[in-house]
Amino acid sequence: MSKENKRIFSDIAYNYDKVNRIISLGMDVGWRRKLARMCLDGKRDVRILDAATGTADIPIIITEEARISGKRAEIVGIDYTKRMLDVGRQKVRRNGFKNIKLMLRDAHSTGLKGNSFDFVTSGFALRNFDDLQKFLNESYRVLKPGGSIAFLEVSRPDSAISKISWPYYHIFIPFVGMLYSRKSYAHLVSTVWKFDRDKLQKMASRAGFTDMKVHKLFLSVAFILTATKPK
Repeated sequence: MSKENKRIFSDIAYNYDKVNRIISLGMDVGWRRKLARMCLDGKRDVRILDAATGTADIPIIITEEARISGKRAEIVGIDYTKRMLDVGRQKVRRNGFKNIKLMLRDAHSTGLKGNSFDFVTSGFALRNFDDLQKFLNESYRVLKPGGSIAFLEVSRPDSAISKISWPYYHIFIPFVGMLYSRKSYAHLVSTVWKFDRDKLQKMASRAGFTDMKVHKLFLSVAFILTATKPK
């Protein structure tokens, strides 16, 4: 992660969850639950790496869903921003979850054992990686054969929706961001419009992933990409 991105996420760490709920109109929690259920579907025990875990929303929601369905999930969450992890650790302790381990690591080069995870997940982070191809290659390396990625992200909506959504991206989000950190949220909005969903799929294929699917969410303003490391 670049020094600028690290500064931005350190700056917004303590308000990150609150602002996410506001700017997504509360839908981000449901999107994360959908991702969690994808990871748990058909599996009794699962080991998951959550990259750029931030405040640990995804590990916590996966754990909640696992408990509801009587399954077991062991989750390692990594992030390069200490302040975000500090918030995440507080949340994990508050919930009493012992299955979640949060670590200060670079998602581009995790130092974790290869072929050791059933899933690599990430939420709203892909467009902020310095080298997305390197991250996808690393995700492939740490996954077990037959393991999968499940990435939740936002991107510029399909052309038919773009004009309708313009006020949301260029008026509503900047207004909310201005209340907390105007510069940081202005940057994050700009990354949404630059992010190329089709290019992401090509990069994932280049890393070796197959069986790729894009699950569009709410008028295509968000999506979950899933793909598999061949056995």
